[in-house]
Amino acid sequence: MSEDFSIQIDLSEWEQFADQMRDAPELLESHMTAAMDGSLNEIVTWITTGDQMPTNTGALKGSFTTEITGEAVNLTGIVSTPLVYGWPMEAGRKAGSTPPPVAPILLWVKRKKIRFDSKAKTKGGKAKKMTYQQTAYIIARSIGKKGIPAHGFVKAAYNRAKSGPEIAKIWEYELEAFLKELAT
Repeated sequence: MSEDFSIQIDLSEWEQFADQMRDAPELLESHMTAAMDGSLNEIVTWITTGDQMPTNTGALKGSFTTEITGEAVNLTGIVSTPLVYGWPMEAGRKAGSTPPPVAPILLWVKRKKIRFDSKAKTKGGKAKKMTYQQTAYIIARSIGKKGIPAHGFVKAAYNRAKSGPEIAKIWEYELEAFLKELAT
């Protein structure tokens, strides 16, 4: 006759842990996405409130959007603007480059009521004013010829994000929240 030897082990804690781990990927992705979203929003705030941000109508300042692609531990955050003049304002334009389009400059000179003096004179001897179209054309041609300096508002925000503690704190907070939620 043989004897049965058996050991009974309570695995309920292991089973509970296994159940928690089944939810871990979704929970991790949720917290990482929240950290990325918080980081991107912080960067947009730095871009739009920094000293380097040029302001005319505020359209550029209000145009920045964020996008998160990827999943879980392979997320990419993107900050962008759909405005065509956003990058030239950030990076500047080299002297001798193709002039920018006149149409946006025309809107700007009209809004600012800028009209250059013409070489032509009135009957009273005063200089005549150029049309808005002529003024915009001269400004565009000058930008192509002389270039414009970079403002560096995105670069300043990027450098702050790289060197400052704010972004790291956002990620640390979300990691702690993830671990706390995983433990419950």
